Amino acid sequence: MQALHGGTKPVPRKPQPPGAYLDNSSVNLNVYERGEILRKPQVYFTGLVNCAKPDVKITDFKLNFGFDDAAKNYRAHQGDHIDYRYEILGKLGMGSFGNVLRCRDHASRPGAMVALKVIKNDLAWSLQAVYEIKILKHLNGDPVDEPAPPTPASILQYIDHFHFRGHMCIVTELLCVNLYQAIEATQFRGFDSLVVRRWTHELLEALLFLHMHGIIHCDLKPENVMVVSPDSFAIKLIDFGSATFANEVSYTYIQSRFYRAPEVILGARYSDKIDIWSLGCLLAELFTADALFPGEDEMDQLGCIMEVFGPPKSHTPPSTSKLPLYTLFDEQGRFEADLLAKLKSGRRLRVLSKSLEAKIRLKSSGKFPMSNDDKFLDFLHMCLTWDPSARWSAEALLKHPFVSDDEDVAMEDADAFSNDMEFDSTF
Repeated sequence: MQALHGGTKPVPRKPQPPGAYLDNSSVNLNVYERGEILRKPQVYFTGLVNCAKPDVKITDFKLNFGFDDAAKNYRAHQGDHIDYRYEILGKLGMGSFGNVLRCRDHASRPGAMVALKVIKNDLAWSLQAVYEIKILKHLNGDPVDEPAPPTPASILQYIDHFHFRGHMCIVTELLCVNLYQAIEATQFRGFDSLVVRRWTHELLEALLFLHMHGIIHCDLKPENVMVVSPDSFAIKLIDFGSATFANEVSYTYIQSRFYRAPEVILGARYSDKIDIWSLGCLLAELFTADALFPGEDEMDQLGCIMEVFGPPKSHTPPSTSKLPLYTLFDEQGRFEADLLAKLKSGRRLRVLSKSLEAKIRLKSSGKFPMSNDDKFLDFLHMCLTWDPSARWSAEALLKHPFVSDDEDVAMEDADAFSNDMEFDSTF
C-alpha cells in the first residue's frame, strides 16, 4: 500500500503572504497564478519546482482558460497544488461528478493525507455538490447544530470544502480501497462468513445513523464502501453525492442499476427502505463475488428480480406515463408479468425459476458454518422483499440472529487478508 500513501516527504510549513512567493525566483508559478496568488491571504504550497501545470491561456475562455478538459474535469498534475494548500500526489478515481485526488494538506502538522473530490465545472454538478456538503456536515455534527449523538466510525469523515478555479472541492479523510477492489483482491472468490458478518454490522450502524437523521443514501454499492486501511477490516460508507433527506425526495433516477430497489425501478414513491434493498444485494455480492441481479437495463433488472421472487402481488404503477415501465400495468394498475417474457439479453424470463439459496451458492460455498447458513439466507430475505413496508429496518436488522448472535467474529486472519490488498494508485 505504499503507493497509496506515498509522495514527497512531508515538511511542516508555516503560511506565508503571497509576496514571499512572488519575490522568490525559484517558485514555480505561471502567469495566471502570479495574479491569482495575490487574492490568497495565506499560502502553504505552490507546487513542486519541476511539476507540470495546466497550460493556461488567459485570453481564451474555452475550457476554463485551459484548466479543464473537454468533459469539464479539472486538469490535475502530480506535484501541483490545489488552492495553494494541497499537494496533488495522485488520482484515486473518477466518475460522472469529476475526479478524486490523493493529496497532502500542507496546512497540517505534519502534512496529513486527504482525499480531495474535485467536482466538474458544471452548474448542475456544483449544485449537487452543495447538497452533498450539506449532508456531510449534518452527519459529521455541524458545530451550528444542537449537540447530537457521535457519528459512527463507519461514516466518512468530512474535513472541509472550498471553491477553486470554477470547481467545488470537498476534502475528506483518505481511506484505502473500495469493496469492489477488495473483491478483486480475492480473485473474485468472495469473502467468508466472519468478514461478511462484521461488514454487515458496520453498514447497518451507518444506515441506522443516516435513517435516524432522515437521510437516504440512494447509492449503496461496493464502490461506495471503503476499507479504512490495509491492516484493518473496518469499513466506511462514502459518496453522499446522491443522498437526499427523506422529506425532500424528488429524484426518480437514483441508485446504480444492480442495486436499485424495485419501487425505484417502477417509478413509485420510495423511502429509506431502498437502502435496505441495496444492502441485501451488496452482501450477496460480497459473499459470491457476483452481482445478485445483473440486469442490462431496467426491464432486464426487473426480470432478474422476478426470476427469484416472482412478480409483485400488487404495486402502485409509475406516476408518469413517460416511464418505459408504465406499459407493464393495465388500466386498473395491475402488473402484467407476461409483458416481460423476453428480456433484453435475449433469454426468456422464467418467473420463480431460481431460489435465492441457489443463486448465492450458499450450501456449496463452504464459507459459512452450518449453523449460520439459514441465518444469512433469512437475513437476505428480510432485505429483499417487493413490499418496502415488509422490508426490515436497519434497527431491526441489527437484532437479526445473523448479526446479533454471540459468536466469535475476531479477525485473526486480518494480516492474510490485507496482504492480498496490494493496490497501486497510479496517476
